[in-house]
Amino acid sequence: EGVEICDAENLERLLRMLRSRGRREFQPLPIRMLQLFLARHQGLIPSSLAEETPLREKAGRSEQMEELQDCIEMLFGYPAKAGIWESDIFPARMKNYSAVQLDLLFQQSDLLWFGTGNERLSFCLGQDRMLYHEPETPPELEVKDIFPDPYGKYGFGDIQRTTDLDHTGLSERLWSLVWQGIVSNDRFEPVRRGSVSGHGASHEQPSGVSGRRMRYRINRWRMPHPLSGNWFLLNPDSVTTDLLDEEEMARERVRQLLTRYGVLFRELLQHELPQMRWGAVFRSLRLMELSGEVLAGYFFEGVPGLQFASHRTFQELLNPLPSDAVYWMNAADPASLCGVRLDGGNRDLPRRLSSNYLVFRGAHLMLTLGRSGRDVQIFAAPQDEELPLYLSIFHILMNRHVNSISQIMVEKINEKPALQSEYTDLFLEFGFAKGYRGLTLRRDYR
Repeated sequence: EGVEICDAENLERLLRMLRSRGRREFQPLPIRMLQLFLARHQGLIPSSLAEETPLREKAGRSEQMEELQDCIEMLFGYPAKAGIWESDIFPARMKNYSAVQLDLLFQQSDLLWFGTGNERLSFCLGQDRMLYHEPETPPELEVKDIFPDPYGKYGFGDIQRTTDLDHTGLSERLWSLVWQGIVSNDRFEPVRRGSVSGHGASHEQPSGVSGRRMRYRINRWRMPHPLSGNWFLLNPDSVTTDLLDEEEMARERVRQLLTRYGVLFRELLQHELPQMRWGAVFRSLRLMELSGEVLAGYFFEGVPGLQFASHRTFQELLNPLPSDAVYWMNAADPASLCGVRLDGGNRDLPRRLSSNYLVFRGAHLMLTLGRSGRDVQIFAAPQDEELPLYLSIFHILMNRHVNSISQIMVEKINEKPALQSEYTDLFLEFGFAKGYRGLTLRRDYR
């Protein structure tokens, strides 16, 4: 009944022993199951590759908006190539993704996008920007002529009238500030348009009638303002924080990472923003483990260091994974293990490039596309009845709502010329046609 004193290190050991004794017995999963787990955790599994005609009716607009909100919220703070958000990341998780849904979300919420360098960007809510976005204070001379009021919003035309820059010069300057995390826009249309024509490219309005009158009338509708929306500075927040505030922010980042991955370890966080990587969050992970909010354990074999998981994820790991699920992803997807070095991992994974695509069946890699489909690697026998299902990735790339491809030419299959491959007949049955350099698939506009 008196005062008891215990060494802090011994108390930590006692707490861990007590919690491990009360935890259910768990057999660590093979490292080859990690990709399947991440795909299920991030919602890629329901996006079936085969569903040309949906088995269920399309979800209503409100349900689609909620689905997009859940998708983006899981990926808050993740830096990805600007062009693949709408062409690959969202479609892999949502069956009927449309760019209109994202535009509505920007209009109806506090959603914000910000540059993270090298034509990469991420999303967050404006109220949470301090967690993910740490912009440097821009040189005053660099932005003063563009943004007279640092808290104002300006259209492209408004900015141009106050500067001596032409369309191209101003566009290039704005995008340079965007990728530095200094400037953003209240719409996503500039990013979408720039992903097709190049960020910083000029989109001059026609100054007069050239050619036939009808062509000019059509072009007037097809060439909107070069950079729509309102541009504004992402001013550093002048909020004074102490050590407790900084620790709470670090814990919020850990919670976001646990929402994204379920299980955390050093190698998995190497593609995150600097403040979200292992070295920045490890101390908070240990403190959250001591408080009982996070579990430390051995969840996947082949991971060389410590692993942490949320209680919800631990229950998820106790359930069997869908070993027959067929799903696809871009090699640079947040759920992709491309470029993550793990002993016993899949050695056939391609480089982590946005031009590469992967198709899985359960934990097994079945097909990869390199150079946006020119190079194909197939890891199934020619007589495999599921091969047409794996090839459906071509239809997805050609029929997506954003950055769809009208024609795909396969030049090599398993390092052999496509016309000389043992899979050639299968591709012809799928809809490809023989060409001079390989096998060509064209979009059906009927």
